[in-house]
Amino acid sequence: ERTPTRKPPMPVDEKVPEHRFAHLLKPIRDLAQNWNIDIANELADYLTTVEELDISFEDTAGVDGVNFAEAALILQGSASVYSKKVEFLYNLIWQCLDIVAKKSRRMKKKS
Repeated sequence: ERTPTRKPPMPVDEKVPEHRFAHLLKPIRDLAQNWNIDIANELADYLTTVEELDISFEDTAGVDGVNFAEAALILQGSASVYSKKVEFLYNLIWQCLDIVAKKSRRMKKKS
């Protein structure tokens, strides 16, 4: 029988997702702000945190384990940030195409 190992407690800002990964969980109103979030790096940091946790099917009171609700929220938030980046880029491309089309029409009218 394996005894769970106790790890030193993590600081509050790393233990609670609303502190460390808050930018992934809060809705961002300005689509341009999404570009400041490095999703790959954030998920790699979270994966590192999860890898350090003790995963056990036994009752391990007092030992940090995987919080699946937290993991789900972080993945959902990451997907949301990524989709906002795609939406922003999509809108930006259409705006650029519209500008190019208008300029092209003006050039044709002049000639």
